[in-house]
Amino acid sequence: MWFFKRKNKTEQLLNNKHHIEAMAASIDVLISLGQENEELVATLKAMQDKIKYFNPSDKSDVLDLDKKIENKLGDLKIDITKAKQKGEYANALSLANEIKDVLVVERNAKANLR
Repeated sequence: MWFFKRKNKTEQLLNNKHHIEAMAASIDVLISLGQENEELVATLKAMQDKIKYFNPSDKSDVLDLDKKIENKLGDLKIDITKAKQKGEYANALSLANEIKDVLVVERNAKANLR
């Protein structure tokens, strides 16, 4: 019979901390891609500051939101790349604001609930 070791709370928090650091670092790439649009860069920097100071969590709903934010950051990278080619950043800016104003705020609220 196989037994699977469940990660203890400390390991889960450490993994989440590394995941948060990776998300914050990935925004540096987005900033360099969208450097032509000052409003987008300001939004990304504000988002990065919020993500950088996330509290690590072991709650499943918070971890799910972290994954959702990570996926949206991937979508944003695609949008910024397309916007750079067209010179039109409205969609990328809209998605960046959605991530910053909705998902990041929701994640912080759920992480701080006891």
